[in-house]
Amino acid sequence: MEKTIQPFFIYNDEIKDSNEFNKNLIQGLNIYEVIRVIKGVPLFLEDHLERMENSFKITGLTLPISTERIIERINLLISKNSYVDGNIKFLFKFEKNFNNLSKATFYAYYIKHYYPTKDKVLFGVDTVLFEGTRDNPHAKIIDNNLRNKINEILMNSNVYEVILLDRNAFITEGSRSNLFFVKNNSLYTAPLADVLPGITRGYIIDIAKSLNYDVIEKPIHLNELNMFDGVFLTGTSPKVLPIKTIDDIKYKSANNEVIINLIKKYDEVIKNYIYLQKK
Repeated sequence: MEKTIQPFFIYNDEIKDSNEFNKNLIQGLNIYEVIRVIKGVPLFLEDHLERMENSFKITGLTLPISTERIIERINLLISKNSYVDGNIKFLFKFEKNFNNLSKATFYAYYIKHYYPTKDKVLFGVDTVLFEGTRDNPHAKIIDNNLRNKINEILMNSNVYEVILLDRNAFITEGSRSNLFFVKNNSLYTAPLADVLPGITRGYIIDIAKSLNYDVIEKPIHLNELNMFDGVFLTGTSPKVLPIKTIDDIKYKSANNEVIINLIKKYDEVIKNYIYLQKK
């Protein structure tokens, strides 16, 4: 069950002590985002807000408050918690359904994060396949049923991520990440229509194109997994992370030049973003 891990959280416009945090209050119908804070800066916050707005549009709604007010609340949360690094979840909780905006409650709080160790970046991570898809991959809406199944797999196996397969055995995405496959100087990833439009995913596509790598959006079938030189996942916590295995299939992703270049360039993008935000 989720909890806040820092001394303070945000409830609507109020700063609250973590002792007042009731994990049961945030269960149910939620539209949410998770951002990473590095050196006191909420990374790519404007991109996350744009995606949250899109999640509301998909459900036929508009944001209950302005993006400016959300930014103010998140920056307040960061300052009250002494600008500590970590992951922040911010969400709107609906009482019974998505039809009553007046009953949408705003929460923002630090959550437990799972950043890959240096060894995992250097050598890659293990993953497993699981048949399951999000009902609406473009909307960041909590799916407790799917999440619980995935959490059980993660708890009972020594893997970093669970990779989702659709009913036709096509790879879609990770349970908390997007996936890219590498062959020569080309990147392959599932079509945007089939996956969550990850913020890191978007930056990696732009970086890849700037390095003159081809980016091909196409469904990848289970039977095609052996044909690639390397695989990596992208996300808020892992950033760009090489995959060592998918089930019993092994890859030398951590030694792949394309993946190494993307990791370096993405770290540069983050560094520049933080510098500009602090100016």
